[in-house]
Amino acid sequence: MEKKGFNYIILGLILLVITFMGVTYAYWNITLSQGKENIVQSACLKVSLENEENDISIQKAVPITDEAGKSLEPYKFSIKNICEENASYQINLESLTK
Repeated sequence: MEKKGFNYIILGLILLVITFMGVTYAYWNITLSQGKENIVQSACLKVSLENEENDISIQKAVPITDEAGKSLEPYKFSIKNICEENASYQINLESLTK
C-alpha cells in the first residue's frame, strides 16, 4: 500500500507541474495583430517614382522564369537620403487586396 500511495503522489506532482507549465505558457504567450497600416513619414528620405501614372498591378499572374521576368518593363523608383544623418530603410512590396 505504501508503494501505491507513493506512485499517486509522484503522478499528482507530475500532473501539477504539467498544468503549471501549460497555464504559464498560455499566460505569457500573447499574440497581437494590427488591422490598419502604419504610415511613417520622414523628412530625410525622399521617394521619387519614375512613372507615377502606372500603379503596380499583377492580375491573373502565374509563376514565370527569371528570363521572362527580366523581359518585362520594371517599375522604377528611387530613395534618396536628403539629410546629413545616416538613415536606413527596408522596402516591402505587399498586396493591398486579397
